[in-house]
Amino acid sequence: MTSVFINEFHYDNVGADTGESIEIVAPVGTSLSGWKLYLYNGSNPAAAVVYNTLALDTASIAVRDLGNGYRTLVVTLPADGLQNGNADGFALVDAAGGVVQFLSYEGVMTAGSGPAAGMSSIDIGRSESNTATPTGTSLQLTGTGTAYEDFSWAASSASTFGGANNGQTFGTTGLPGDLSIEGFRSVAEGDAGTTQLSLTVTRSDGSTGAVGATFEIQFDTAGADDLADGQLLTGTVAFADGQTTATILIGIRGDRVIEADERFYVQIANPTGGVKIEGDAAGNASAEVVIGNDDTAAPGRAFINEILYDPAGADTNERVEIAGTAGLNLAGWTLVLYNGNGGAPYATIALSGTLPDQDDGNGALSFATPGIQNGSPDGLALVDAAGQVIQFLSYEGSFVANGGAANGMTSVDIGVAQSGGEPATQSLQLKGAGTESEDFGWTAASASSFGAVNTGQDFTPGNPNGTLRIRDASVAEGNAGLTNLTFTVDRTGGATGAVSADYSVAFGSGAGA
Repeated sequence: MTSVFINEFHYDNVGADTGESIEIVAPVGTSLSGWKLYLYNGSNPAAAVVYNTLALDTASIAVRDLGNGYRTLVVTLPADGLQNGNADGFALVDAAGGVVQFLSYEGVMTAGSGPAAGMSSIDIGRSESNTATPTGTSLQLTGTGTAYEDFSWAASSASTFGGANNGQTFGTTGLPGDLSIEGFRSVAEGDAGTTQLSLTVTRSDGSTGAVGATFEIQFDTAGADDLADGQLLTGTVAFADGQTTATILIGIRGDRVIEADERFYVQIANPTGGVKIEGDAAGNASAEVVIGNDDTAAPGRAFINEILYDPAGADTNERVEIAGTAGLNLAGWTLVLYNGNGGAPYATIALSGTLPDQDDGNGALSFATPGIQNGSPDGLALVDAAGQVIQFLSYEGSFVANGGAANGMTSVDIGVAQSGGEPATQSLQLKGAGTESEDFGWTAASASSFGAVNTGQDFTPGNPNGTLRIRDASVAEGNAGLTNLTFTVDRTGGATGAVSADYSVAFGSGAGA
């Protein structure tokens, strides 16, 4: 069946020829780029020759949508632009050079040149004349249908160029439709194995016939190593007749690497089956895919590294230094100062800043603590941004906190003290080698080094597998039933590989099972 065809034309009338035109009908969505009309002179019907060639994709061609799945293209010619027969005609030729129709009026001819060479025309059986055909009329197809073969040529009647002909009804015809791909997707990569990403390609405004398109994965910050083994970077997405959705499956490789989010694009192009792609000017459409990093860095560690609380004379330059993992932001962290006489907190100092890298990924920041009490005993708690007590240290003895973040906890005496006779340029410091606070030891007053690694202190590269540390926990028992007690285990200093540790419960003052 011929779905693109010549539907109406006018070539001769009483008086001077006027309004000469040819109308082509095609389903909406059918590209006529590259199609042409070849006009044939059949004065020698045994060897008709081409006398004009008309391209159907120029700006001068009027295109109108009939609103029922079809559109018309009207080629308007100058006066005497179409020859008046005996016999003359035209060939409708597609972009590949194939002759779709070779029609004639006032007789049959055989083409001697051009794309229809050797072919005999089909006489439409209707004609116009310069003695009987009024101006403003044309020869038209009439009837009901969707293809050329459904209609028949009728005698001249009022022209309808750009619309359905007199007595012509177009039935509905299926359209291949348009393809589009979802614009944006994000997917968490996972820690291992493969996460399957499914991208949906949608077919709209028609679903007739089998259609398809190619797809291509185009990398931005992501790379092939972020995809599953064997993942194809190109392929096809196919739709059967009536099918409106299809999927492109892409395997995302899981890992435990701490990294930024990564991006790639999936482009669909090269449509087949008459379908179009809703996209850019080149007829391509792309989905943006972001692989979300779901691996978090091991929490940084921090600890109290240096203290000056009781210099000689009037207390001046009182400070506390916090050391730990370079890059750890202390925003939200606090130092809570405790009076050992009764155990109550008496001051809270907000911390801020990011620990610098001063020695193998570690560094220190110093904070003023004016009014820090002089012992016997007194202490301080280092509290993280979540309100968790990281350390509860004291000097000149131990005590139990009564209130504040360390409520109920017993302080750990650092074992060294200031006598009140040391100058304000000396402090109590951790010294030794290691990465964790437990690797160092508190030493008697020596020249202070607030804001820098202590003299006699050497931070060594951390274990790439990290260090495990369990936090203290407390819970109200309740009056009945069971209450879960949750202990948090932190892995700091490294996160390479899978690690584990055994645990056991040892009862102190608490009751057993």
